[in-house]
Amino acid sequence: MLGQNIGKIFKLNIKIISNKNICIIQKLESIIKKQNKTKLYSSFFLFFRYVLMSVAKCFTDFHIDMGGSSVWYHVLKGKKIFWLLPPTESHLRLYEEWILTGRQNECFFADLCTSNDCQMIILEPGWTFFLPSGWIHAVYTLEDSIVFGGNFLNSFKIPMQIQVWTIERKVRVPDRFRYPYFIESMWYLIERYVHCLTGFTHIADDW
Repeated sequence: MLGQNIGKIFKLNIKIISNKNICIIQKLESIIKKQNKTKLYSSFFLFFRYVLMSVAKCFTDFHIDMGGSSVWYHVLKGKKIFWLLPPTESHLRLYEEWILTGRQNECFFADLCTSNDCQMIILEPGWTFFLPSGWIHAVYTLEDSIVFGGNFLNSFKIPMQIQVWTIERKVRVPDRFRYPYFIESMWYLIERYVHCLTGFTHIADDW
């Protein structure tokens, strides 16, 4: 892979098309550009597709992906272990308490849950893995790894995405680790549903 253009090898097209063929992503892009916030513009698109290069034996403790976003994850090289817990009310409550009490260095989060709740999967080279919204997970790298992935919001898990966003506020997750323009995305989604149900749009054509 040395010397090759990753952008040509790895492409992801994101299309959320309205009846006017204007996607929500493009609307938000125009807002950020008009505000001349270059760093925010870069971070907004950073999470849709990325390359993760991990050395063997590194570990990411239990967490929920930003804004309750879902994740796709393709292992090009190496191996990863995922520990997974479904986003039940009890698990989310325990997770919130675990973060707020600062006990991450004292106990393995899965030990706080019922013994059969935590699942484990080993991802092999060539595997593609989809992680649904809100799942609590930890990751251990067995071998030096190269992974392609991306985070995305979807209309099937809106309540869970908002619940995770609320938890992030409670535990004071820094803005740089949160899903960029989450609230704005939700407003555009609401506008989209209003348009589908009523035929009216509340977005000016010059946006």
